[in-house]
Amino acid sequence: MSEVTVFMPVYNAGKYLREAIDSILEQTYKDFKFLIIDDGSVDNSRKILEEYKDKDGRIRLEFNDVNKGVSYTRNRGLELCDTDLIAFMDADDIAVPERLETEVKYLKNNPGIIGVGGYAQDIDEDGKLLNGLYPRYLNPSYIKANMILENCIANGSVIMRMDVIRNNNIHYLDNHYGIEDYRFYCECLQYGMIANINMVMQKYRIVSSGLTVSNSSEKKAKRDEIIDSIHEYNFAQYGFNFSKKEKDIIKKVFREDGRTENKEELDDLYFALQSMANQADELDIDISKEIKIMCRKQFGNQVSKAFFLWENLLNYNQKNEIKETAGLVKRKLNGSVPE
Repeated sequence: MSEVTVFMPVYNAGKYLREAIDSILEQTYKDFKFLIIDDGSVDNSRKILEEYKDKDGRIRLEFNDVNKGVSYTRNRGLELCDTDLIAFMDADDIAVPERLETEVKYLKNNPGIIGVGGYAQDIDEDGKLLNGLYPRYLNPSYIKANMILENCIANGSVIMRMDVIRNNNIHYLDNHYGIEDYRFYCECLQYGMIANINMVMQKYRIVSSGLTVSNSSEKKAKRDEIIDSIHEYNFAQYGFNFSKKEKDIIKKVFREDGRTENKEELDDLYFALQSMANQADELDIDISKEIKIMCRKQFGNQVSKAFFLWENLLNYNQKNEIKETAGLVKRKLNGSVPE
């Protein structure tokens, strides 16, 4: 009996769908079920899916009668999964041939890990490799720490243990505009660790959206609001108690494309992250060491980003002030300056 279900939601993905399906059917690991749910596509996706169903008995097709959204479809996939493991796949991406074999073996050898993924290599609409490689972190404890502030799990590369999802009634929240996976994995991490393997598991397709500037701006504002709510969820789960000023600067900087605008905001961020590091110790959080490391490194990253962005906007004295701040941070990270 198969122990793995590969689950792929589909919506108007006809242009790339064959390549995505083929990459799963051609896996070196053969014993799996392939659950595909079409979410009311109006292109040729359904026709392509029907063709594949007749070719391979591992494929199970389900159809939403109308477009109900990605969260609804992902939750339906969780409900229909009857195996011990579920591997997530997106309909415009490509899985590398060894993905399932590598991940199943990893989970068998690491029973304390609840899920595992790997790197996602960016590709363009024609399948050409781009420079992007995501995520940056491999260590499970460090992944868990960084997920407090930013998503560092490549959804289309992940395989999860279903008992964790079933036993804790974990599901995707509605209206999360393409970041429903971030909130989902934050909830999963309350019950165990997720690892990343040092190997590309997924080729992640960057597709132009064609949105108008107005619609794009509105959608970004909504996504920022959702990321803020995920941060609030994480703060509550770990017991962090921030002042409004601390909370506001953390949210601002760790939204999509977030950054500090001036040295005052950079100072505010330093004290907010220092507060998080101190509270992690006081609350005796199991990953307190990793949270403190994460806070120092995230601040160092923001200093570097700030200096790069501000370089052409600052006068001579301001540039020297930022350079001094950057030098102090580097010394702190190296342990040569006491906290």
